[in-house]
Amino acid sequence: MVVSEGRLRELMAGQLGVWNAQQLTPESLAYNINFYQEIRGDLDVELLVEALRRTLDQAEAYRLRFRLVDGLPWQYVDGADGYPIQVIDVSGEADPQAAAEGWMRADAGRRVALTHDAMSVHAIFILESRRFFWYQRVHHIAVDGYSASLFASAVARLYCALREGRATTDRTLEPLPVLMDAERSYRDSASFARDRQFWLDCLSDLPDDLRRGQTRPRWSPDALERHTHSIDPEEAAGLRAVASRWRTSLAEMAIVAAAMYQLRATGARDVVLATTVVGRTGMRELAAVGMTANMIPLRFKMDHRTSVADFVHEAVKTIRAGLRHQRYRYEDILRDLKVLDGAPIFGLKINVMSLDQLRFGDCTAVTRAFSMGPVEDQVINVYDPTEAGGIQVDVAVNRDRPDSSAAGRVAGWFVGVLEVVSGGPDVRLHAVDVLDAVERDRVVVGWNRT
Repeated sequence: MVVSEGRLRELMAGQLGVWNAQQLTPESLAYNINFYQEIRGDLDVELLVEALRRTLDQAEAYRLRFRLVDGLPWQYVDGADGYPIQVIDVSGEADPQAAAEGWMRADAGRRVALTHDAMSVHAIFILESRRFFWYQRVHHIAVDGYSASLFASAVARLYCALREGRATTDRTLEPLPVLMDAERSYRDSASFARDRQFWLDCLSDLPDDLRRGQTRPRWSPDALERHTHSIDPEEAAGLRAVASRWRTSLAEMAIVAAAMYQLRATGARDVVLATTVVGRTGMRELAAVGMTANMIPLRFKMDHRTSVADFVHEAVKTIRAGLRHQRYRYEDILRDLKVLDGAPIFGLKINVMSLDQLRFGDCTAVTRAFSMGPVEDQVINVYDPTEAGGIQVDVAVNRDRPDSSAAGRVAGWFVGVLEVVSGGPDVRLHAVDVLDAVERDRVVVGWNRT
């Protein structure tokens, strides 16, 4: 892709969706992706800067700029020289971690002007001789979560190659036009029409209360409540083993648990929840950094007499069918269904992310997230490391919802249902309890002690 403002390209469908959402709420920070790697060991900071700079040369999406032409947004790739990498030594501060996190949170709170500002920021913090933070912020219009992880892995691989003195001339990331050309081909193909019909068949008979869309609440960081629940490595290994025995994946099992939680918590027999997908297929597309992330609405129906095993079997078929049609945009689904104002047809969104264990030579890194994207009701993020280890469940709820539950309670309920799914195949769904013993005693006994 030519590095020139004179070579303007149209936005892809996912980018255009983010652009329009940001225009509706220009003050919103919901589309800032912010996270950092905590790196421990003998890190060569200058070598990391070099690896980062070289990877930015390949990852054109990180260097995108946007311009309005006759009222329409266009994009081009800026030169890598316009993206400085800051190295900040906070080792002399009284509390180095607080100083670094304060800087990062201040940066995460800056609103990005899409037609003026750079789309990404990179900083490396020196906390002490063997502890470092590598922070990046990038706007969602340029990069999705999958691509941010892909980029970080490419930087780590290049760092290792440079440290070992290996050749580094080969390109490891595909250029951005691979995604642009693939999307154009898809939207002109017969697959596009087949995918559209699939989602119409799944969702056209939604009940009226869902078809009208959920009431769109105000989104603001102040309304967001978060809670993190950690599943220890031993429990996580047990969940993975159960998923393997059931011939499913941990990601599918988590989505099934979320569906069961939603059905039991609401008392409904027909629910729709959303999950985030990469929205791309093919090896070249999966090796390109860009914004193709999509949401697919998964619809689950339940007979309360059904066993957990039978529900899991049917739910997994629903998930896999939806994934085969993941390239059809969620915005297009809402238009096809004529949902008012494009309001969401789901209350709960679940994302399951496999995280590569990054290694910078002998140094290990752990990913720490700052933001979760827009939260209109409830979001459950499940972070599953690709190497054996514990699982992190990160829940966010929008407290502007009048019927919202505390994030900690949602996390507890979800993990409890996940344990039932993994350990109780013969349990009937009506017996699956989202309340723990303390909550049940409060609701059934305490509140009725009059």
